[in-house]
Amino acid sequence: MLLDEELVLVKSFLAVITPTLVSSLGEPMMTILVRNEMAGKPIAMNLITYLLKQEILIQTSSTFLRENSTATHIMSGYLKIIGGQYLTETIMDHVVHIINQSSNSQNIFELRVDRVTEEERRRNLENLKRIISEICNKIMSSNDLIPLPIRQISNLIAQFCSELFSENPLMMYTAIGGFLFLRFICPAIISPELFNLMPCELSTTARSSLVLISRVLQLIANQKCFDEKQKDMMVLNDLMKEKIAEFRVWVHDLVNEDISNKTHEPVFISNSKYEAAIKNLFHKM
Repeated sequence: MLLDEELVLVKSFLAVITPTLVSSLGEPMMTILVRNEMAGKPIAMNLITYLLKQEILIQTSSTFLRENSTATHIMSGYLKIIGGQYLTETIMDHVVHIINQSSNSQNIFELRVDRVTEEERRRNLENLKRIISEICNKIMSSNDLIPLPIRQISNLIAQFCSELFSENPLMMYTAIGGFLFLRFICPAIISPELFNLMPCELSTTARSSLVLISRVLQLIANQKCFDEKQKDMMVLNDLMKEKIAEFRVWVHDLVNEDISNKTHEPVFISNSKYEAAIKNLFHKM
């Protein structure tokens, strides 16, 4: 009964615990559900759909999928489970390149005028623009690589935005940007070792470089540029405006392409990983 298709007990449980607790339970819970989807039950997607419907009823256009909630924590856990191959094929090479570069330089992307010489700043800016463009271009040409469940969730988000936030023409882009970047791509860039993209901990310099890249990408997904508070970074704004326009085209194409004939290869969850998820779930409850 715990894993019936309606997930009555799971929904009841999630309704009475705090989002903070869900943040630690999301991944093991979704691991269990994804494993049972291998038996032909669409229970993980059923739960995501239910939570999205609940989320949109209590959030505003400025908070939908932006705040840490039960829905966003569950989706983050789900994305981490089903999106590993996508991350490997899109951002891993870029992440490795940034880490390798950072090991040889303390100022790989530094733009603050009080930290670098004019020549270093010019070189770092070119470096930063190049890697941002490469990552954006890779992501925005990756539709065929995106797992079907992620596309289905994106379509649901677009549908809800159209129905309930029609007065805000940018809502669909910022909501899907929050789903794909804030909850998935940017965390994987900042902490690749937690997404099995890197085998070990990173140096402080490498982490700082990845955080900066993530920050720029998240602003693009939010349809924003740097302001006067980050004056040293405003030299990126022309490139970011260009990428924001491309991002809108990409999201529009992503949610309007017919995916009815596409199939999804179930994610394999080993017995050991499944058993560990069960132990982890009940240990934290």
